[in-house]
Amino acid sequence: MGRSDCVHSLSALARGTSNCTSWLSKVEDVQVGGVHLLLCAVVLPGVEQFPVRDFILMTSSVSYLFTNTLEDSPQLCKLIFLNNAIRSVHSQAFEDLVQLQDLEISGNPWLEHLYLGTFSKQHNLTNLMLNYNRLKTANNLSSIQPKLFEDQALIEQLNLSDNRLQTLPEGLMDTFSVQHMLRLHGNPWKCDCGLWYLHDWVLRNGQNVEMLDRTLCESPAFLNRRSMDSVEREQLVCHMGKDHSVDVRNCLMQVSGDAVIIKCKVETCLPLAVKVQLQDELGNVKEHVVRNEWTDSAQCSNMTLE
Repeated sequence: MGRSDCVHSLSALARGTSNCTSWLSKVEDVQVGGVHLLLCAVVLPGVEQFPVRDFILMTSSVSYLFTNTLEDSPQLCKLIFLNNAIRSVHSQAFEDLVQLQDLEISGNPWLEHLYLGTFSKQHNLTNLMLNYNRLKTANNLSSIQPKLFEDQALIEQLNLSDNRLQTLPEGLMDTFSVQHMLRLHGNPWKCDCGLWYLHDWVLRNGQNVEMLDRTLCESPAFLNRRSMDSVEREQLVCHMGKDHSVDVRNCLMQVSGDAVIIKCKVETCLPLAVKVQLQDELGNVKEHVVRNEWTDSAQCSNMTLE
């Protein structure tokens, strides 16, 4: 099926706020925080009955997309879930939608995670809108996994704006084979060493990032409100906690005459102290302390301390 077939196809609009429509089957009634929710599953008419090509579901109480939610509608090439109550999308929810070219899952305030394989059968997908959800980063792990879009080589538009993302995993966009537009603004980006991959990608492909001037760092404080492309890579550093030890693999020891020189590359903006203990033949220990105070946090970078 060509893209022109989608343009001239029938568009179906189902609305439902308190009751399931004729195309929604009731799953169960639940109480969440004192709020009554009617959970529904989408069941579209079959191909022979009503060959719907485009389907838009707006402002409904649909909360879960199951494995069989759309299995009777393999003819779909445009699918939009806008401002619904979706909490979870099964990794095989779109398994049968191999002709899908446009997919939008936006405006779902409880949708925090997408499972690996969710878009594995959508090889023809060109537009993917995932904005205004609650996709987030927790414990430095993004709810978007590195291979989530590995089957979307033909993607032209990807919208991840207005979520709760702080970073994106390395390799996420390496499979895209055509020029595409990306939206990243409206996320609380954490501009530290965990952002190296995305930062480098943005600098190389800035012309493909819409509203780049609104793609801002939220943390650390000295980079707050700075646009991602205005930050130097050397400023994307990770802080070491008090109990964090320096990786000795980043240290180099040299002997020069009567002096022993130890160089360690550290990534920190915290005040740093290096203690050197010298022990003589009798076991007596002398300790020397070298302190390095960061006077200007804006100058924080990966540095070598001797």
